[in-house]
Amino acid sequence: MAKLHSDFGAERFDLSHFLVLGRDAERMLTPLLSTLQLSMATTTRQRLRCLVQFGEALRAVGCHALPCTDDGWQALVLDVHRFVHTRQDRKQNLVTRHIFIWKITRRWFTTLVEEGLAPATVHIPPTHTDLIGGDEADRLIGDSTPVRVDTTAETSKLLMPISLSRSDAAYLDEVRDTLVARRQALFSCLQDYWHKLRENLEFGLMLRSALTDDEFNKLTINGPLGRQCREPPCNSIESLAAYLTVLHKNHGAPFRHRGIEGLTQKQLKANSLPRLENWPIFPALPPHIEDKSVKAGYILTWTWLGRLSQRDVSVIIALLTMLHAKWTPTALYDALVHDQDGKTYLDLDEDGFCFEIKKHRAKAMKRESLCPLAEEILTTVLTFSSEIRDELRSAGSPLAGRLFLPWGNGAVDGKACAPAGIGSLVKFLSGRKLNKNHAAKWLGDFYPTLAAAGLTPGSVSFKKIRATEGVLEWFRTKNLQAVSKRMGNSTRVVLEHYIPKALLHAWMNRAARRFQNLWIAVAAAEESFLLEVTDFSSIAELNSFIADLLQTHSAKSSPLATELHKRFKTADENDAIARDGDLHVSLNVASLSALYSYQAAALAAAAPMDVLTKVDVASGASPRAFMQLADLLQLQLPSDRNAEYRRIHEVAMVKAQEPALIHAWASLFQ
Repeated sequence: MAKLHSDFGAERFDLSHFLVLGRDAERMLTPLLSTLQLSMATTTRQRLRCLVQFGEALRAVGCHALPCTDDGWQALVLDVHRFVHTRQDRKQNLVTRHIFIWKITRRWFTTLVEEGLAPATVHIPPTHTDLIGGDEADRLIGDSTPVRVDTTAETSKLLMPISLSRSDAAYLDEVRDTLVARRQALFSCLQDYWHKLRENLEFGLMLRSALTDDEFNKLTINGPLGRQCREPPCNSIESLAAYLTVLHKNHGAPFRHRGIEGLTQKQLKANSLPRLENWPIFPALPPHIEDKSVKAGYILTWTWLGRLSQRDVSVIIALLTMLHAKWTPTALYDALVHDQDGKTYLDLDEDGFCFEIKKHRAKAMKRESLCPLAEEILTTVLTFSSEIRDELRSAGSPLAGRLFLPWGNGAVDGKACAPAGIGSLVKFLSGRKLNKNHAAKWLGDFYPTLAAAGLTPGSVSFKKIRATEGVLEWFRTKNLQAVSKRMGNSTRVVLEHYIPKALLHAWMNRAARRFQNLWIAVAAAEESFLLEVTDFSSIAELNSFIADLLQTHSAKSSPLATELHKRFKTADENDAIARDGDLHVSLNVASLSALYSYQAAALAAAAPMDVLTKVDVASGASPRAFMQLADLLQLQLPSDRNAEYRRIHEVAMVKAQEPALIHAWASLFQ
């Protein structure tokens, strides 16, 4: 009888079954019990329980002494193994008997071999924990347990929600076309807003420059308020010029409802704006001026005084993020115009104008060569903020170095608003509700085309705009390195934070299914059920797929390609799969850059599907076919064995982004 003392009290284990061995009982138990001396109480208890069952097995198989031969030991091991797994007097399941009881019993036999009591040649059956499958049903190779899919699960990191339940290959085209259409709709609205803003800034500057010093002195000879107290500003262009000039030179800001020294002053009111209908600036009035409130006239006065509002800044940051995604919205909002030594960040190099911005999280400066629109935006902002910047610098204000100096209720000394974070700008873009009963005015209120494209309040933000640029770059180049370069982030960050996993899964599914369909098509080439076992719904689709394979993979490119050409080789036009001809692509910089810029123009235009799939009578090809050819070359050429082809592709990709080339194709999709 073995006795164990532990925190749970004393417990006795009946080892009397070993007495069946006679004088060999002590020879066997001594080495077995010695292995328990340094074990924890819980482990010792478990092993003693198994040792009891080991003794029961020896009695049950009729062992009255330790075997003397190798065959005798082998027979004893197998008998005990069989008894442990098949005994009827215990209710232990097979899993417990095999991975628990037999595992420890096997340890006892191993100890006897190590002590020299059993021969080393004896085979002790192993424990197969990986073969225990429980009560699971039989399944096919590669089959897996069904997982419940939530079809409503989405991720909203882009300008469209991405379904987490879809990973089919067709989803890629759906996502790309939708993202391109929404991005282009948003870009067109932001660009229109900017062009109108710039025209109004220049219109105000023209009016404020119209009066000479003598004319201004005559205007204010009877007091600093001038004639604007007596004549409404919108009666004529001359009265508006006088009004703006007095505000600019004497007051630095528009009159509010209560003016200087408590006098109620005349001010530009929104209900006076219809009088501007015959003026050149009327078609270019900012879209939010359609709101006929007093505040609308107040905002317009600020614009004509050459100042930007918080709304204007939000639109400009969104545009610059689209044009140069390497700059984060936060970095743009906090951008400075010069470094600590006074050197301006807007510089001119061999590629044209460039601008440098600090990304605080990356602790690095990001320099970008400016596209024409970005150059126009930054130079205009710097030009119209130069006067207020000089005033702030003279006053020793730290705001003088900031790129954006918007006016607002929280303006420091009436000059510019202190930075309040990028979150203060997003409500105009997103339409975020101020409270349950009141929603802020947002961009879509002035541009109905956004709603037509599927962009509703809450669907637009700075983060979504930038992430969408990264995903569209991935669709365009099929290259994570290119996305990393455009976003200014590492490939790891791009994968984790910008490209949704659902799109990656769909991309991998498309590649895998194409390869699988290739194997299936070759294997079942002469079978009548070929269409049923592939992913195609019609003979035309299957024929197109096989024709594309024959064109893409030459007969000598691989053994599989050899078999493909052998089985689908066409002898004449009456064959099941016939081709009208071969497509030869001229691989030079000029032809590839033209093809790639054509693809970029089609994507930028966000042309509807009926336009992209319309077949030209003369060529027999559709715009979608050329876009797919560009996709194919952009996938194949970067990894081609010919170094010259790789170089031509890289040069063509850069050249294809030139605005002039894209603009040349744009008229085809209008």
